[in-house]
Amino acid sequence: MRIVQYPITLRHGYCLFNCPDANDSESYGNPDYPGIRMRVIEQPDGQDIVDLFEFTTDSGNQDFGEHWRETLRGEETPWKIVRVVITNDRIYLQFASAHFCREEARLMSEIVDREMGDSERNALLDSLPQDMDYMNLNAASLRATLQFEVPHPHDTGVDIVEVELQERYGIVVTETDGNKKREFEIHSPIEKGDFDNLYAIVTERM
Repeated sequence: MRIVQYPITLRHGYCLFNCPDANDSESYGNPDYPGIRMRVIEQPDGQDIVDLFEFTTDSGNQDFGEHWRETLRGEETPWKIVRVVITNDRIYLQFASAHFCREEARLMSEIVDREMGDSERNALLDSLPQDMDYMNLNAASLRATLQFEVPHPHDTGVDIVEVELQERYGIVVTETDGNKKREFEIHSPIEKGDFDNLYAIVTERM
């Protein structure tokens, strides 16, 4: 057994994507690939952690409002988790629907191809369905453990990432690859108010 520890800077947090095309922390997931599945390993006493997630935006797709709980519980729905961002005190989730992505593209094509006045065009733009939605979990005062299964888009494999919420002590993300385990202890921003750059300590056990 070897143990190696070192400090790092996490730009925008620890990020998971359901697609291999992501090239930075602000990339989007892809609704055409299998979604990331979340499992609850341990949750706060007397609370369903799924119900502690909050909507990030004031308005969203009504269909998403009907399915988000099932999606968070790992059930098959029209919506998928396509991106996960973990900071020192929050977990942010991006959801997407392949159906509504195609519907939005179809309507946008109609808007481009048709001749119409500004008012009609604006009305059609306003009617476009949202194909993505967002939720977050305030983890600052929670003790719980979540597991995310990140699919390999081109085969049946998955990567398992465990996220331990430590009440008042930050978040620990654990990656496991065979006999190798890597833990990210995510702490506060490196500089006060700089939430883009988080301080973390990595421990590798090999």
